[in-house]
Amino acid sequence: MPFFLQWIKKKQIGFAANRERPSLPTQEQIQGSILGAACGDALGMATEGLNRQKIQESYGWVADYRKPVHRTKNAGQWTDDTEQMLLLTEALIEAKGFEFQTYYIKMLEFARKFINQEIPNRGYGPTSKKAFQNLVVGISPSGVYSPSCGAAMKIAPLGLFYADNPPETICQVVRECALLTHSHPESISGACAIAVAVAVATRPNVPIAEIITAGIEAADSIEGGIAPHLKIMLSKVQNSNTALQKVLKAGFSAKATVGICFGILARFANYKEAVEQAINFGGDTDSYASMIGSILGAKEGIACIPARWLEGLEAKDRIQALATQLYRARLP
Repeated sequence: MPFFLQWIKKKQIGFAANRERPSLPTQEQIQGSILGAACGDALGMATEGLNRQKIQESYGWVADYRKPVHRTKNAGQWTDDTEQMLLLTEALIEAKGFEFQTYYIKMLEFARKFINQEIPNRGYGPTSKKAFQNLVVGISPSGVYSPSCGAAMKIAPLGLFYADNPPETICQVVRECALLTHSHPESISGACAIAVAVAVATRPNVPIAEIITAGIEAADSIEGGIAPHLKIMLSKVQNSNTALQKVLKAGFSAKATVGICFGILARFANYKEAVEQAINFGGDTDSYASMIGSILGAKEGIACIPARWLEGLEAKDRIQALATQLYRARLP
């Protein structure tokens, strides 16, 4: 384990989730989670960065891929969320699990190409860009101290691969993965919340409430994390019939994005409805929808994704093939 992980203050995690070792996710669940995240990301790409009023003025209600009014991308294209998720998926397949050196080499190669403008910028924020620069020049630790959602947006494959492991184990792996680019406890906490939520979502007939609770408890395993905010947010959502936009504040931090993700899930348990709520919310819409898609896709499998969304997704066949390879890499 790299030396820079040692600074994290660890504490015993009191997870309420069932301690019985769950079964492995099915191929359909892994495909559903990876493709569900990618579809959500591509759908939210057109509305990312716009407030709700601007979304309504520009598109009306968004329910399909749209060419964005404020950026030069095509309908169905995905952003940095999916690009980083697929890079992590490839690393897991290659090493048959999370192996830091394998992931580090892949990230370093990607960072060099990005800095040299050999690949397009799919919308990376300042935190990721700085982390890429740190990697290329050899600064260690390379992770940037920013509370962004960059670690959470890509983390679903870890939750899928380690779904039959205790939440404590998942969070340990998430920490090691996240710290390569993001060192802020809120960023790591958000990533733990999403990874564990994805893992728990793969269990048979699991209620949405249990998925959200497990995610919040995972977030609480990181000192200085976002669990207090998530608990307050969920209480407001559950104890009010007020529109979510009046209860939750749009934003790009781990605190805001994971909070909105869980807030939407608390009211909309259907994949299509939940993703549509996310992409019309305003703010970091692609990340909300990507995280929601990864959780509900893991819960319901690929069949929950509307056919027209799958058909219109950029590089759909490549993404589905990687999801299938991830499933096979996890087999005994």
